[in-house]
Amino acid sequence: MLGTRFVVLSRKKDSQVYLKEGSVELESGSRRVLLKPGQLAKASKPGNLAPIEAVSRPAHLTAWQQQRFLFDHTPVSVVIEQINDRFNTKIGIEPSLKDRQLSGDFVAPHSQDIIHTLTYMLNAELVAKSDSLVLTPR
Repeated sequence: MLGTRFVVLSRKKDSQVYLKEGSVELESGSRRVLLKPGQLAKASKPGNLAPIEAVSRPAHLTAWQQQRFLFDHTPVSVVIEQINDRFNTKIGIEPSLKDRQLSGDFVAPHSQDIIHTLTYMLNAELVAKSDSLVLTPR
């Protein structure tokens, strides 16, 4: 195989580029960075580049390509953020659940797949409130 292989993940608040093979040069304003394989670049919206990171678990960055969610002691608030971004949902969360942590590898081609698992694991439920659903303890 010849060339460059990379993954781009663009979400509401930031974008990420993970380089698998080859090289990629990114530019933001007057700043230019050259990524090497195994490195991650993050840019917040409006395009401010964060320092380049070495990635120890690339599967976490590419799991979405196989319709998977990978969590390793991930706060529920981050889990909900990823669900909302991936499926364009508006799920809120009660404060008492935000800091609880989840670990696991979940296949979820549809939002209800991961939500069902999440409510079961947290002993929680989704409650309709105004224009969104809120994850609340049972």
